[in-house]
Amino acid sequence: MDKHRKLRLGFLGTGWIGRHRLQKLAESGLADIVAIADPSPDCLQQAAAIAPTAIQATSLDELLQLDLDGLVIATPSALHAEQCRRAFDAGLAVFCQKPLGRNAAEVASVVNAAHRADRLLGVDFPIAMSPVWTRSAVVFKPENSAVPLQGG
Repeated sequence: MDKHRKLRLGFLGTGWIGRHRLQKLAESGLADIVAIADPSPDCLQQAAAIAPTAIQATSLDELLQLDLDGLVIATPSALHAEQCRRAFDAGLAVFCQKPLGRNAAEVASVVNAAHRADRLLGVDFPIAMSPVWTRSAVVFKPENSAVPLQGG
């Protein structure tokens, strides 16, 4: 890939979360939004208003036929692992909405697919770095189970 060319991205899933990601990326200008896909005509129409030059598709199969560098996945959770693996098999980098899988085996299969394909994998889980979450990790350790949760 030419290091001066913008990344060519596809978006799979253009419901509320997918459109939010799409909007922010479109505003940033950091990548070319080449394609959007969703089985819902209403969601696809709303996404097309954000990325009017993007190819409109209804499935992952259609996206995988295009010249993309990466795929943003914001579909129902039960589909994430299989969709990620298929994207890696097609040579794409992936940014996936949480959760990456429904269990440890699914997550491991996605991570292994990313390693085999030598492609980047990003998972959206911003709460993991929030002060509330990091404080909760201390409070909810087994040895601290008797710690009151009220401020004091």
